[in-house]
Amino acid sequence: MKFILGTLVCILSFSGLFSQTKQHPSLSGTIIDEQTKKPIAGAVITIQTRTVTSGDDGHFLIRNLIPGRSSITVNSLGFEKYTSTITLENESTILQIPLKGYNL
Repeated sequence: MKFILGTLVCILSFSGLFSQTKQHPSLSGTIIDEQTKKPIAGAVITIQTRTVTSGDDGHFLIRNLIPGRSSITVNSLGFEKYTSTITLENESTILQIPLKGYNL
């Protein structure tokens, strides 16, 4: 009986531990040219302490972020720097970020 009771206490303790773990949101999206609406490959996206580069299709994915307000910055050759503040609350946030090209 003591063994069953001890096992039950351990199971309940571990289930409570797992239910209290924080979610680590992810951020994904596509970087596009504001004028042409075409994807921008090689854009550098920075949020919190993480930096990634958009793929050939303009898509990016950043996992395991800290929930709350964060500043996001996007840089790409030939485009103006993009900076915004977003709030990460859910498991996943999806953005479409338009970059404005330089007028030469």
